[in-house]
Amino acid sequence: DISHASQRLFFDVAEHTRMPLVASHSNAFAVTPHRRNLTDEQIRILADKGGVMGMNFYPMFLNPDMNRDEASAAMIARHVRHIADVGGVDVVGIGTDFDGFEGKNEIMSSDRMPLLAACLGAVFVGVGTGISVRAGGAICGDDALAMCIAHVTRMKIQYASDLHLEM
Repeated sequence: DISHASQRLFFDVAEHTRMPLVASHSNAFAVTPHRRNLTDEQIRILADKGGVMGMNFYPMFLNPDMNRDEASAAMIARHVRHIADVGGVDVVGIGTDFDGFEGKNEIMSSDRMPLLAACLGAVFVGVGTGISVRAGGAICGDDALAMCIAHVTRMKIQYASDLHLEM
């Protein structure tokens, strides 16, 4: 997991690994310029390596005004949209970090996730990028889970191959 990695460590890991990279709770620096958020270059590298990044719901990583400790589902959707535009919808997942932040967010628990699904649908409607409304909503559902399972399975197979083990 490279969510807490410095930029230098991120690029070192990306250079020296063949495995997909995971940033379990990171957002887009271009939307909110917090040092923990990933740059467009980092997002493209994640996508190129078959990696995934989970949206972090911490207000300081979402709100363009990083001095405000409040965030909304619409802010999360803006990050998702930007990341999907840069790296593709397959790189986006949900990381929440519910257990690791303070502040006010419209989504503070999983029972509020339908708000995010509604915002994602609104952000992807009528956009000529080839991203369907269903794909935007799928980020919150079974497709994201299937993507994570596929990544873990691929990592296990690659690890076994690297060690010349039988699976």
